[in-house]
Amino acid sequence: MQYIKDIRKIREMNSSSRILVLFLYLEKIFPVKWPFKIFRRLIQKMHNCEIYPECFATVNSLLTIRLPHPFLIIIHRDARIYDNVTIFQGVTIGVVERDDRDGLMPVIGNNVYIGCKATILNAAIADNCVIGAHALVLKSVPEPQTVVGVWK
Repeated sequence: MQYIKDIRKIREMNSSSRILVLFLYLEKIFPVKWPFKIFRRLIQKMHNCEIYPECFATVNSLLTIRLPHPFLIIIHRDARIYDNVTIFQGVTIGVVERDDRDGLMPVIGNNVYIGCKATILNAAIADNCVIGAHALVLKSVPEPQTVVGVWK
């Protein structure tokens, strides 16, 4: 009964993000997705965020994500997020669609902290990195690194 253990783990999260993570989890593990997708979209409208279950690499990465303030978070559908990632409000993880940067999707490694209103475009973030508030990341960040300001 792994599902029950996972749902108990979700219940222990902070109150503002647990409903969103619950519907992301249900949509990721169950083959029938449309009822969960409808509820997830409603909750995302309330939080003004866009997070897809496909962007989590594993179910464990979905269960270990921390969203202290899950408002105005935009994560591209093709991005990959791994375990123990903390994402604050106003974060954008996306793709700049240009010919010279084609094919590079954002990857967020293990144990990454992303501060308020940070923007990560077409970049891979290695494990154990800290992305400061209002940082703009345009190229990959090696492990372990603290990024503030513009990283290009």
